[in-house]
Amino acid sequence: MILNDAEIALCDHIAVQRTGGGRTDLRMQSGPESEQDVNRQGIGGELAFCRLFGLYPSEVFHIGTSAVDPGDAFLDGYAIDVKSLRKVDSNLLVPGHKTVGAIPVHALMTGTFPTYRFRGFAWSVDVIDERNLTDLGYGPTYLYAQSHLRSWEELHGESV
Repeated sequence: MILNDAEIALCDHIAVQRTGGGRTDLRMQSGPESEQDVNRQGIGGELAFCRLFGLYPSEVFHIGTSAVDPGDAFLDGYAIDVKSLRKVDSNLLVPGHKTVGAIPVHALMTGTFPTYRFRGFAWSVDVIDERNLTDLGYGPTYLYAQSHLRSWEELHGESV
């Protein structure tokens, strides 16, 4: 999935607005990218996910911080936390401070802005598990193998 020119401009605008907002997820940044580039990469993945699943990206437009994370998208009534990583073989990574709560599902998009590929879904209770906790050099991180991710039909057919 490649974002179009309007989507690219929207992502750039939102990334500028979000930069400097003190988002704790940005501490997973492990390279030389600026905070704005990290924001743009994540926003692009969220928007590509929404477009792929035919969802209105209301939470992608959210600028600022809030005490409660509503998720990045909603699919069949489930809040989804979309993670975007550059390497095509990346595993799903979730910051170690996250807890299982109001967002029951995680999704992984890989690629480099503005081109993304959907990799799959996982229940948050499976991802945010002590057995998946590791340190990749920037603090505690939940690492969930990409090979364990599933389609929506497979995941949705189960119960949490």
